[in-house]
Amino acid sequence: MLYLDGFICFLGILCGWLLFRNLPNLSVSTHKPAKISMSIIIPARNEEKSLMLLLDDLKKQTVEMEQIICVDDGSTDETAKVAKSYGATLLSIIDKPQDWTGKSYACQTGADHTKSELLLFLDADVRLKPDSLQRLYTTYQDTGTVISVQPFHTVKKWYEQLCLFFNLISVGALGINRHDDAAKTSGLFGPLILIPKKTYEDIGGHASVKGNILEDMTLGEELDQAKIPYKCFIGGNTIAFRMYPDGIQALAEGFIKNFAAGAMKTSLVSLLLVIIWISALFSAPIGMASSIANHHGMEFVFYAVLYVVSVIELFWIANQIGAFKRLTVIFYPVCLLFFTLILMYSFYKKLFKRPVKWKGRQINEE
Repeated sequence: MLYLDGFICFLGILCGWLLFRNLPNLSVSTHKPAKISMSIIIPARNEEKSLMLLLDDLKKQTVEMEQIICVDDGSTDETAKVAKSYGATLLSIIDKPQDWTGKSYACQTGADHTKSELLLFLDADVRLKPDSLQRLYTTYQDTGTVISVQPFHTVKKWYEQLCLFFNLISVGALGINRHDDAAKTSGLFGPLILIPKKTYEDIGGHASVKGNILEDMTLGEELDQAKIPYKCFIGGNTIAFRMYPDGIQALAEGFIKNFAAGAMKTSLVSLLLVIIWISALFSAPIGMASSIANHHGMEFVFYAVLYVVSVIELFWIANQIGAFKRLTVIFYPVCLLFFTLILMYSFYKKLFKRPVKWKGRQINEE
């Protein structure tokens, strides 16, 4: 049994390394274009606090963009007022068609009112350093492809630490560290997507994914079908976000609505690597608890060593993805158990087509 657990843990650590090695960051450039033909589209529903911070960040950018559009998606707070106060073009959605799910209709509405060559879709909770758009544009020029970024996760309140594995797996399972043409990523990251307007129109825009909860991953599928390349990056010290500042219920609802659907869209290779990695992370603490219960001292030492090695690897991975505390990583089984419970409930909702709630709206599963 010890040999088997040791092998599983070793294999899991290897899978963790394969999932998170060489995570790509945006390009660095000293060249500053005078103005970029870029329209920024911000879908926002009850985002007055986050939107204020984002619009302030956009004012401080080292490059100038042509247009900032904020699409107020039926907010009940001061989202519209904040957008106007910063001089953004405000579009308000009153009656969203029933066959549109999530933020897709807001994104499409914003895109329909743009005039630039490039479209940048930004979630309201994204935070930007002054050179973020310059680096994003440089990366686009370097790659010549559609660009998507998973922002670095800013963590402030205790319950936000529970996001640890959701963030890690969102990045690892997408396969963004693979640069060979034969291995494609499993989609885009929703918080930030930079895409030429012509490309966006060629794939049918968000209208082509209007009934899908995971519009970002499905847009990636549309790009794949059209044989249009795209590349994904991590935000590093350039682009960040704070996902769920409004409480643990919002955090749970946010992950329940899309994690099972995301797992079903993940490539088989990435899914297998994640399963082995997670199994290994479970194996060490379970073995430690079992050896204590059975008074097996040597077994405890064996599993404790595996646990320490797992923690060291998690430190390396977590530091690339978010600002998670050391104690969170050391006591990772708590976050892992929370992740497992939410994932199981998300699968239940998905398989039995139960509605999920998000930002005061009921979303019916397909």
